[in-house]
Amino acid sequence: MIGDDEPLGIVDDGGSISMVEDTAGRSPEVDAELDFDSDATELASAAAAAAAAVDSPELDLEEPAGKPLAEPELELVGDFEEEEKTAPPTWNEVLQDCLFLARAKGALLIDREGKVTAFCGDWPPPGVEAIATRLVPAMEKALKNAPTRSVSVPLGTQHLTAWRVSLSWGLVTVGFVADIALKPEVRPTIDAELKRGAPA
Repeated sequence: MIGDDEPLGIVDDGGSISMVEDTAGRSPEVDAELDFDSDATELASAAAAAAAAVDSPELDLEEPAGKPLAEPELELVGDFEEEEKTAPPTWNEVLQDCLFLARAKGALLIDREGKVTAFCGDWPPPGVEAIATRLVPAMEKALKNAPTRSVSVPLGTQHLTAWRVSLSWGLVTVGFVADIALKPEVRPTIDAELKRGAPA
């Protein structure tokens, strides 16, 4: 057996060059017994490990140190907010605005059937329902020829001012109780506020 680092003897026989092994001064070699089964097993194990690394790469699920976590996306709720903003005001909200505009102590709204739709503020005895029950027939009698004129009547130490407002679905009656009768100048502003809150 020739080793990789052993010197080669070259003999010139006049034409052809042949290489012969220089065995002078060397002790006889002992044939080395190779364990092919062991080597094959090791090679097969290494090949299998390499294939497994390719087929099933190891995943690093941990975030690198110092890298901020991605924030989850937030759903927009603009549709709901827009619906709330565009929703028409309630009669109670409209009447509260009218009470502020009239600078009165109490306000009420009566529908075309003569029923109290909404009221707010402070009302003296006998109360809103009793006052409305008397107010509607009295206005129908007094304002037969002028249904949208206002009336003012004493109510204890206060004054009740009421008139009718023409909406798209009929006449409604609005009334205010205050220390003095309401001035006619406030009517256009209050009428506009009631029409703003009226359903289509």
